[in-house]
Amino acid sequence: MIKATLWRPELELGVDMMDRHHRRMVTLCGEMAHPGGGRGGSRAASELFLELVGLTAMHFEAEEELMRRSDYPGRMDHQDRHHELSRLLLTWERRARCQTVPLNSSFLQHLNQWVENHILGSDKGFSRFLLGRDGADPTERLSRRKKCSVVQTAVAFKPISCDRFAQSQPGRRRFNRFAAGIEHF
Repeated sequence: MIKATLWRPELELGVDMMDRHHRRMVTLCGEMAHPGGGRGGSRAASELFLELVGLTAMHFEAEEELMRRSDYPGRMDHQDRHHELSRLLLTWERRARCQTVPLNSSFLQHLNQWVENHILGSDKGFSRFLLGRDGADPTERLSRRKKCSVVQTAVAFKPISCDRFAQSQPGRRRFNRFAAGIEHF
């Protein structure tokens, strides 16, 4: 049985856009963790996974744009974390679209842990940086102009550019070690 992450107060970051995306990501991970994907069968689990892939791609783009606009000093390292998950999701997305390999419990457990650890680690640090600047949610101004709703998407997942890995040899080695382990899930 997979230990699914449940939404709880400590996952709340105080940045509305991030919290809405994270809440939906945690919900999707939880639904996939239940036997049969929570909606009846491996096909449903694959559909939930594809929804998570689309949401994750959109979330990473929005979060990285917020990092660029706020001149977040930890942006490159944070984007590296995003890139690691992007590579993993890309591999499993191909499998889900072809329905050649069902989502296995090892992968789903890793995905649940990654999402929770990323929210409580990298994203919490980023939110503290954002909120510490003037104490206000920087996405609030944007949400007044245009509401963003998270819905199921059929957008194909595109991996984040890895140009930043050309900047450092240790970054490339760390990434290559991670990428080599992807196929073992």
